[in-house]
Amino acid sequence: MNTFKRLGLAFAAFAVLGACQSGDSSDEIMPGMVATPYSRTAYPMGTIITLEIFDEGKGHVLDLAMDRILELEELLNVNEESGTENSEVELINANAGVQPVQVSEDTFYLIQQAMDFSHESGGIFNATIGALTQLWHIGFSDARRPADAEISATLPLLDFNHVALDETQRTVFLEETGMRFDLGAIAKGFIADEVVEVLLDNGVTSAVVNLGGDLFVIGYNFRGNPRRIGIQNPFSGRSRESVVTFLASDQAVVTSGVYERYFEYEGRTYHHILNAKTGFPFDNDVAGVTIVSNSTLAGDKYTTLAFGLGVSDGLAAIEALDGIEAIFINYDQEIFVTSGLRGEIRLENEEFILRD
Repeated sequence: MNTFKRLGLAFAAFAVLGACQSGDSSDEIMPGMVATPYSRTAYPMGTIITLEIFDEGKGHVLDLAMDRILELEELLNVNEESGTENSEVELINANAGVQPVQVSEDTFYLIQQAMDFSHESGGIFNATIGALTQLWHIGFSDARRPADAEISATLPLLDFNHVALDETQRTVFLEETGMRFDLGAIAKGFIADEVVEVLLDNGVTSAVVNLGGDLFVIGYNFRGNPRRIGIQNPFSGRSRESVVTFLASDQAVVTSGVYERYFEYEGRTYHHILNAKTGFPFDNDVAGVTIVSNSTLAGDKYTTLAFGLGVSDGLAAIEALDGIEAIFINYDQEIFVTSGLRGEIRLENEEFILRD
């Protein structure tokens, strides 16, 4: 029996709950702020995005931010359900083994970042995983558990050493027929950072950018306090129930978990975070991991690394990085945090245990 439970990217926004107020009981609104934000919600890239601006008179900046999102979607997306199947990334995929493709500065920059991190992470993050994600297609109505022979035949196509980048000509070449980029693991983070840049360039000092769970909070809330961020219970499906909360300002908060996209086949659940070395979803003790940093692109990178390493090795790896903090939740409902967040986390669910 094949039972599909689609929790597509539309629901990944609940991985990091909306930026709550800090708990301050004052009704005072800071000068130049509005209590009810200018907001915009849209559904590009197969995910819900929400933008909120609290600066008085800055509502028009939402249009500029949305224009940037749509511009980048057209360049980077490979989601066939979004109507951008002719993106530059898809054009590169279509020319795998045939010829290099000249691309825009934005596309080339993101692919450079993806390739650099593929090497840095030892392949835990793999920019050329597209043939495998297409094979499983988790998050879509035709998701399936591929046969072992299909997976084995696909693994040689996941070799990021067979990518040629020409910075002078700004071309990208997948050298083997059948290779495919899948930049979905970092594209949202890159786009979120670009949106933040648009907002800051236009004088916005208080805002929340949420691209399907890739969250960036600019400044303080309309009362002049840090925002309280809630991390979702990874075992509660679409619920907005928080497990822990903490205060944040001018920070990115990115969460990845087994609940985002998955399907069930013959009584087993398969989540969407695939291991390019085995061809199957990562199988370890991580149910969810959150990265707190100064950029959503960095958050995207290191959630993948942390998830792939597991709790113990992931904690050690993130602890060694400057300016990056992490919150891990395992299947035993235990919560582990890196040293920079110790004492900053408030437990909101007594069914979970916050470990030292």
